[in-house]
Amino acid sequence: MKHKAPKKTCAGCFLCCTYVTIEIDEPKTVEDIDALFWYIDHGLTVFIDHENDWLVEVRRKCDYLTPEGLCKIYEDRPIVCRDHEPDDCEKHGEGDVHKHLFANRKMLCDFLKKKEKYWKIIETSDILKGIVEKFGS
Repeated sequence: MKHKAPKKTCAGCFLCCTYVTIEIDEPKTVEDIDALFWYIDHGLTVFIDHENDWLVEVRRKCDYLTPEGLCKIYEDRPIVCRDHEPDDCEKHGEGDVHKHLFANRKMLCDFLKKKEKYWKIIETSDILKGIVEKFGS
């Protein structure tokens, strides 16, 4: 007789209630790359996921999360919360969603210097070129 694996639940986990991610376009211009520095300089994290999507991560817990990790508005929670499945979760499912993580200027500069398509954009701006040369390895 085959035993079914126990269904994963969110019980005891509220990781997804502590941040928001917003998808952004892949940088293709000087202004796009400059915006990445602006996000990072304001305490946000930029990352590329395993599907090569670019995202900005805002670390901020939900206003309706209790100190015990429960949702105060569970019956009235947004659809995005209702649709979230444990299999999609960093903790219970997919694992680390960050293929490349940029939490500071150095991390971003080191990545951009190694990627020819981004370096070609950076070379057209003395300001960006100076930033990448100063903060990168």
